[in-house]
Amino acid sequence: MNLKEIVEEYRHPFWGDKYPGIEQKYLRISSIEGEGSYFYDKETDAVYEVEWKDMDDFMAGKLQPLFTSFYDFLEWYYSEENESK
Repeated sequence: MNLKEIVEEYRHPFWGDKYPGIEQKYLRISSIEGEGSYFYDKETDAVYEVEWKDMDDFMAGKLQPLFTSFYDFLEWYYSEENESK
């Protein structure tokens, strides 16, 4: 997902009908392929990996973040170790 797609997602969120205002707290930073996405929490800097079946729990604050900072997420995402998986 590129920056243009992230901005478009903010303007017209995929989950906007079911979760009004989702874009105010979260940015979806990956595609919806595979029935899940990464979400960036704009208030806490955390990144979540959320499967579609877990969206209700995510929105209710019941999921733990995959990373507590966006920097840690980027470091993991672009690491050589991650590329070999």
